[in-house]
Amino acid sequence: MALVVDSAIEFIRPFGVDTFVRNGVVRFYRKPNEIDQRLPKHIIWGQVARALLGLKPAAPPYTDYISSLLARDPAIVRQMLAKVANTTGRPWTTTIAGQLRFSEWTLYGVFVDEAIGAPANSFASDAPLCLAYWNDGPLSGQGAIDFLRGVRPTVAAMIPAKSRTPLAARRAALRGAPSQRWPHAINKGRVTMSYRTREDHRSRRLLASVSLRFVVLKGFRKASAHSTWSSPSNCCDQAIGSSNETP
Repeated sequence: MALVVDSAIEFIRPFGVDTFVRNGVVRFYRKPNEIDQRLPKHIIWGQVARALLGLKPAAPPYTDYISSLLARDPAIVRQMLAKVANTTGRPWTTTIAGQLRFSEWTLYGVFVDEAIGAPANSFASDAPLCLAYWNDGPLSGQGAIDFLRGVRPTVAAMIPAKSRTPLAARRAALRGAPSQRWPHAINKGRVTMSYRTREDHRSRRLLASVSLRFVVLKGFRKASAHSTWSSPSNCCDQAIGSSNETP
């Protein structure tokens, strides 16, 4: 099992493998009938995912698979990428890098739900494990504190820098949240984690969009009692450099 974690996340509560794995099945976040005409980009992501997987077109509403803290089964990721390659007749790296509008979360979710089904989607939940602030306007100091009051029962919280919330306000709010912050957040079991970042330079951003999104594919070492964090460059080496496919 691997976790893919947004770069702005702060872990605030203990968790272990049992949070994300049940009877050998990795937790699968899905929120049915959530994507409709209010979210045009999400609709495109769903349509692209279906095309890449060779599935028949379907009309919205679609299921939402996007969150900031998600568990992934590397075996399923490998199956999914093989399906993309077989459907398109090209290496998955080439196919995905050529998509102007694309969501890695949506591709994985559609594959699990509509291509393979049970038991891969038997441990499904519509409850995100990270409380995330997605609004455009910045939070004030008190606003950030009020936002984090809704953190239960999640294990993480996120107020991204792109919200333009002052760093001091974010730090103060997180200090005041009932928390047991990293590195003590993982209290048992084996958990492997990757760290998602974005680079400003277009070529590096493209590489990140292909490799970091599927860093769960190959090359991870499992860690006991705490996670293994990978730098962006190492993630790229693990996900693409170890592959026999040529982008």
